[in-house]
Amino acid sequence: MMLNDLQSALAVHNQWLPLEVAAPDRQTIGGIVATRAMSAARAGFGSVRDWLIGLAVVGGDGQLVRGGGKVVKNVSGYDLPKLYCGSWGTLGIITEAAFKLAPLPRHTKTLLALVSGDRNSEEALDSLLGTVHPTSTHLLNGAAARDILGLDAEDAQYLAVRFAGAEIDVEFLAGKAAAALAPYAASVLDLPSGIAMKLNAALRDFSLNDSPLSVRYNILSSQVGAFSRMIEWTANKAGMSAAVCTECRTGVVYAQIRPHRDGAGWAEYYPSFRDKSDRVGGSMVIERMPDEWRDMGTPVWSPLLPEFELMRAIKQALDPKGIFNPGRFVGGL
Repeated sequence: MMLNDLQSALAVHNQWLPLEVAAPDRQTIGGIVATRAMSAARAGFGSVRDWLIGLAVVGGDGQLVRGGGKVVKNVSGYDLPKLYCGSWGTLGIITEAAFKLAPLPRHTKTLLALVSGDRNSEEALDSLLGTVHPTSTHLLNGAAARDILGLDAEDAQYLAVRFAGAEIDVEFLAGKAAAALAPYAASVLDLPSGIAMKLNAALRDFSLNDSPLSVRYNILSSQVGAFSRMIEWTANKAGMSAAVCTECRTGVVYAQIRPHRDGAGWAEYYPSFRDKSDRVGGSMVIERMPDEWRDMGTPVWSPLLPEFELMRAIKQALDPKGIFNPGRFVGGL
């Protein structure tokens, strides 16, 4: 089942599964669980792990294994579904999934703030997030803004701030957010609903935009402004451009790197690229890479932490013959 089809069935009863993953018309429920797909509204509503309460999985011995259940708070001991969520199909084949649900938000509002490119976005973010907790808060650099908003977007930083919930709460919080951003922004726009829907869909699907190199970083939320500029500066120095889109409250940063010319020096770019990730002590997943990096054996997931040995032991216990997606996950699991 595709996520969109599930949401349509739930909407009849004013319910939804609070996940906003890229391309919901093409992502299956099993695939979303197996990859622990990122949700654009994770800061406000949580991730797929937070809503998953039960699974049925075909294991390495061909037996059907069930974990969790169909009601909330029925698990004692280890919550087995969480183990399979994000395992990329390397531990078994997911055949059923059970979720808790939430009421559909009755009202949404999106603000778009323009922050000067020569000012620190941390000031605006500190003021905003110290005042309210939005459903989502996306920071776009100039290149990302042009991808999403159009070629005439100013070369500046943009903050897209969204609230969802009861109308009285949304209006109150949006007002406080606009006041918190006003001292740091050239303008704070209250977007019409149609434009807001298109913007939020584009933010949700940003990682699917075409580029030779697409990377997802996970860093401290307090570092996102400086890190976004550092990624952009490093790409420019190498003769490339970087479109950077960040969910500020969760510290999830998407960067899409494109060369200014054919025959770009991808191999020469890698050391400085990797240095930026190591410097902040975060982690990264390379979602698309140029052929030169693939030929170099560039790891998709990094860094490889000591906990990897535990992951290897779990893989050996649940899939001793190595038949499920061999080599697909961290460290070649």
